[in-house]
Amino acid sequence: MIPWLLASAAQAATGSFCFDITTDYTDLGGDFWTTNANRPARGVLYKVEQPAGTVIGTGYLDGAGCGTVTLNNTQNWRVRVRSEALWKGVELKSWAANCHSVPPTPSPAYSNWTSQPANDTKMEVVVGTNDRWRNLVLATWAIHRNKHGLGTGVSRTCCQEGNPNYQPDGTCSSGPSDYIPIPGPVYLYTNPSLGESGDWIDDCGSNPAGHRALNISFNVQSRTQIAHEFGHLITSLRMGWSDEMWSLSAPLDGCMGDYVDDGSPSDSPNNANRRGEFSKEYLASAIREGYADFYSMWLWNSRKQSDCVFDLWTLHDFDLDCDVDDYFGVGDGRNGQVDCADDWEVAVADPADPTTAYSDGKNWLKDLQNASDVRWAGPASYTCGGPGSTFLSCTSTPSYGYDRATMMDLAKFYWKLNQVGEGGLSPKTVTDLYIDTCPRGWDTENGPSGSLAHPYQRLLLSSDAHSIRTEVETYDDYFVP
Repeated sequence: MIPWLLASAAQAATGSFCFDITTDYTDLGGDFWTTNANRPARGVLYKVEQPAGTVIGTGYLDGAGCGTVTLNNTQNWRVRVRSEALWKGVELKSWAANCHSVPPTPSPAYSNWTSQPANDTKMEVVVGTNDRWRNLVLATWAIHRNKHGLGTGVSRTCCQEGNPNYQPDGTCSSGPSDYIPIPGPVYLYTNPSLGESGDWIDDCGSNPAGHRALNISFNVQSRTQIAHEFGHLITSLRMGWSDEMWSLSAPLDGCMGDYVDDGSPSDSPNNANRRGEFSKEYLASAIREGYADFYSMWLWNSRKQSDCVFDLWTLHDFDLDCDVDDYFGVGDGRNGQVDCADDWEVAVADPADPTTAYSDGKNWLKDLQNASDVRWAGPASYTCGGPGSTFLSCTSTPSYGYDRATMMDLAKFYWKLNQVGEGGLSPKTVTDLYIDTCPRGWDTENGPSGSLAHPYQRLLLSSDAHSIRTEVETYDDYFVP
């Protein structure tokens, strides 16, 4: 054996490294990630240098957040990760970027370089969180659980309204569907210019040069909210360019039970493009937003369990008596929680309060239809019952039926379809059901209930295409008579 070959072999070593990402979500509960902890940097992009400045390895970490590299054990080596990932064939980029800068200037987050001495071949690193890491670790967990068909399009030949081949049932009379799925990567943008409010799916440029991205407000620590928006992004990428047809302008008719922390309503009598989980909406809006709520429910709850906790970012007056029913005190982690499997609330906020809290399990608008106590309908003041407020029973026609619903009732409908022991449909099948309603041709404000463009009729048409009409009709009493 040649001596220098023996020396070279002695210098070869396998270096291993594992990365976790710290979470700091403010809403915890359900069955998964019930505490903040270090979570695997699943599929995250890494770079290895030995010595510093000389790249000897790049790639994506495995499902445990780990990787390996061949080292020369006579030199120090170092590793860092970047807020991009590839997992189950889905490429994700979590950047700070202005969506409307095309191409966007990438501004990923990087971990600090972590160095090891030449003879130390193992490394374990915890990455501190920020907006980009927070969003990425959630997205990789979501893809790990189920891709919901990401990368595939609609099953029906859905046609966008305005296409000369468009039919009333939302399909094309001839030719293929014009709902063309958008290929990866999946972009998650933290946009500091949004401040701390405003999350939406946005077109960043135009097809084919541009892409669609999720714009997330600065410093959002609600995993429920981020997952809700990620659900919108999944369906948007599967349906392609343009959005569902929907409207937030449905009259509230006194049916508004949502408040934010400062006591102001989540929705308002003149709507102003606002919505609430427990406020009357047109069915198109409720189906759309209810799906995104369901996606968040699914991500944090096991469909094999009978319970379901949904940690909302609003507080609720379930029985509309001007008494918030799920506020437990300053800083209490249960604030805003609802039980999305059975009764709405987790517990009575104040046992000393003689008011009976709302506890029915489905069809909130129908349940409130015949209630006798006063309902909030004003006010000039945002305080329920404050100066200038007026009251109106939640009974104005039409209060519920095939043309009105709430986001939460639709979310529970999807959840029951998905829950093992109930509908038992796979998560992907529930998502397929939604996108195959061909949402770009819905009647925005519903129209005649028998119209093929009515959102409920589209739901039935989609269920027929997937041979699940029995399941849909079993649970549609969550939002229709």
